[in-house]
Amino acid sequence: MRVCIALFFWLFFYYSTTAQVNEPYEPLHGGNYSGLPVRGSPDPLICYQWKNPKADDSLLLYTLRPKKISATPVKSFRQDKNSITVKGKGDLLFDFGIENAGWIEFDSPDLADSVEMSISEYDQPPDYPSIYPAKKAAPKKYGNTYRLELNTELYEGVRYAWIHVRTFSKAWHITGLRLVCQTRPTNYNGSFSCSDTMLTRIWYTGAYTVRLNLLKDYLGAILMNRGDRFSWTGDAYPAQAASMVAFGNYDFVRKNIDFTANQSNGIRSYALYWVLSLIDYFKYTADTATLGKYILNACAKLDDAYTVYGTNPNLEYYGWDERLGAGFEHPNIPEPQNAYKMLSIRAWKEFSEAAGMYGRTDLRDKYDNYAREKIDALKKNAAWYLDFGLHAGADAVTTRLLSSDEIKEIYEKSFADRGVTRTKNERQVL
Repeated sequence: MRVCIALFFWLFFYYSTTAQVNEPYEPLHGGNYSGLPVRGSPDPLICYQWKNPKADDSLLLYTLRPKKISATPVKSFRQDKNSITVKGKGDLLFDFGIENAGWIEFDSPDLADSVEMSISEYDQPPDYPSIYPAKKAAPKKYGNTYRLELNTELYEGVRYAWIHVRTFSKAWHITGLRLVCQTRPTNYNGSFSCSDTMLTRIWYTGAYTVRLNLLKDYLGAILMNRGDRFSWTGDAYPAQAASMVAFGNYDFVRKNIDFTANQSNGIRSYALYWVLSLIDYFKYTADTATLGKYILNACAKLDDAYTVYGTNPNLEYYGWDERLGAGFEHPNIPEPQNAYKMLSIRAWKEFSEAAGMYGRTDLRDKYDNYAREKIDALKKNAAWYLDFGLHAGADAVTTRLLSSDEIKEIYEKSFADRGVTRTKNERQVL
């Protein structure tokens, strides 16, 4: 039986033993807690303001204490004034209340038994297939500090952490425990508020999610390391858009555009999302130098989409996750193929507008013609979009080339009834 040790004496964790391990980054500095608090934000640094954050800044560290601790069985652990006494085999579960990018450490001057540690984004240790790195291991000892090291970067997606006492010979003590979190110096230069507190929470949770993935040299996508932790170009598209709105960190977004310019992860749609990211950045910043630097790169990606349009090319991946039928892993069925066509039309149209702003009327006309050629050909059939599901319909609407009647019919068909939407998309895969 698991018994909660109520908040487990916060002063114990605050005044815990100093860590005896060298951390990879410096502690939080360069600013102060001068920002306004936001009730809807999960970010522990929502009020911290750096004086002059830049794209080349190193990561910094801060520590968190658990919100709650549970012991299983409770008889194996005892709360003392300045420590936890381990009296037998069992498990300690630490809940930090929010998702974090960090690693877990504890201090003990007299550990004599065998322990393991584990972390998770959920309230039980993850049991991943063998293709994913394990999230449980014996900690590494540095003096009296024991740190769970699951990869060379150390950090993982952590809300929950465990100490598993596997063997027991005599009583020993935990004199400190901390989640060491990494962060990129980034200020909240954007904000959101409305009468619906849920919407406010959603906005700030989205911003915090992006912030957790702001790494030293690029914008990551996989917080919990699955073995493919790098910047996924398609994932970076909405993340960069959110980052510019929430943080105004345009120099870092430009750095990630540079980083991903020639890597689309082998996914055709991701090449187009990179172009859309470039367009977003240009519209926010009017940085003509960066657009000019990559204009031929963008044209090559857009021309490739025109070449394969209508041929049902191998998309590698496209679409939606398991909750809507796992279309991402089944990209060459009609729904993602239709979605890719709509994405292509949208990318041509948006790039045409950006090229016109840049002064390249030749490219403006070329890609506007691409978009209108394909959409006009589709509209010769009045029922052209009736086979579209939720995802192709959404991509069609974002082309901004549909009539109000077409938009209304797509909405009523695919968006108004959540049950119908789920069933249809699952059927398209199965």
